[in-house]
This record gives sequence, structure tokens and C-alpha cells, in this order.
Amino acid sequence: AESALTALQDPKNRVGGGIVIQEGLWQSEIFAKLSKGSGRPVSEYEKVTANQLGLPKSMNGKLEGWLFPSTYDFDKSMSAKQQLQTMVTNTKEQINSLNIPADQIQKVLTKASIVQAESPNAANDGKVARVIDNRLSSGMKLQMDSSVHYVIHKRGTVTTSNEDRQSDSPYNTYKHTGLPPGPINNPGAEAIKAAGDPDEGDWLFFVTVNPDTGETKFAETQREHDNNVKEFQQWCSDNQDRC
Repeated sequence: AESALTALQDPKNRVGGGIVIQEGLWQSEIFAKLSKGSGRPVSEYEKVTANQLGLPKSMNGKLEGWLFPSTYDFDKSMSAKQQLQTMVTNTKEQINSLNIPADQIQKVLTKASIVQAESPNAANDGKVARVIDNRLSSGMKLQMDSSVHYVIHKRGTVTTSNEDRQSDSPYNTYKHTGLPPGPINNPGAEAIKAAGDPDEGDWLFFVTVNPDTGETKFAETQREHDNNVKEFQQWCSDNQDRC
């Protein structure tokens, strides 16, 4: 134990600078960052299974949603499994702090991942989470572009094309009613908290009218939402390369 402690305290045995894992990254993006920071091949991370990390069988082998965003200063001797276990443990601690029932964890993480992807301003996370709940309750499709981006693994634009939205993937919330079968990224603490305890409200729609500032408008009716969308369309007209 003494020699192990000595090794951990030696800066030479640490990954310099730490590995920064931002909120909302896909599992594949996290593996790439961990590999670059630790020097271990991506294949080592890909071999780690959800079962090995003590995750529910409902994960179907995926770690998506359980890799907690933070800055990690892993010891160089840590295996890929040990690194991922640390991240999963952090997610479990976050869930436990919110007293989320065991049978609701997967649902909350899935909702949180959508909130993380769709809400550019954390102050609106609770409202976005409420829109998700209201749509689910009313039987409306979620119609979240972020779920389509996950299917096609596309970054860089805030919208999707008609062709993109034709995917038959169960993660495509334009085609399928209800939540996707699992998280679409790895959400941070604020998004998880919002998904577990959404704001109160009757909103059914929201649109970020200015992705640069994060200004988002919420609506209870289609007419009101359509007017808000016009503001977003104007932003897109001025930023065509980003829509």
C-alpha cells in the first residue's frame, strides 16, 4: 500500500494536464479523448463492456450516458477499464445524490442526454426537460434533431435534412414515438438534475432562436412556436453554413 501511494504521488506517473471530457460528447468521442490523453489505443476502451462496469443489462452493452463529464487526471498505470469505471462511478454518485429510483435511471439519463444536446443554456435545462415530459405524456413525437445527429454521427449543424430524418433507427425521434432506447450522449450534472426534476409548465415546443447566444423560446401552442421558428430561420439565413 505504501509503495502504491508513493507511485500515485509521483507526478511522473500522472497523465499531464488532465483529460477534459466535456458535457454531451458521444461515447466514441470520449474514447478518442481518453486514448489521446493516456496513450492507450481506442480498441482497449471499446473492449470494455457495460456488464464489466456493473451497468444494467438494459444498456445492451453500451456505455453511452454513463461516462461522466469532468477533468480526469488518471494515473498512467490505470487500465482502460479502470478509467471508465471511475467515470461510471461518478455518474452513479450523481444519480444517488438526486435519489432517482432504480427503475427510472435509464429513462432519466436518456432524457438528460437530450436536454444536454438541445439546451445551449443550462438555465433552460428544466424547461427543455418539461417539454420532453409533456410531449411524452401527450403522445407527441419528440422530434429532436439531436437524436438524428446521433444516428448519423454528424456535428457542426443545428438542423437536419429531410433525408437525415428518414432513418429507421429507433433513435430517430422524428419517426418513432417515445424516448430513444438509450442516451444519445453523456450528460453533465445540470442536465441530469433537470431531467430528474423538470420545471413546471405546459410548454410543448421550444426553439433556440439564436444558437450564438443560446436564447431559447418556449411555446404552448403551434402558432406561437411557428412565430418563434421564424426568428430561428432568420438566424439560419444569416448563418447558412451552420444550419
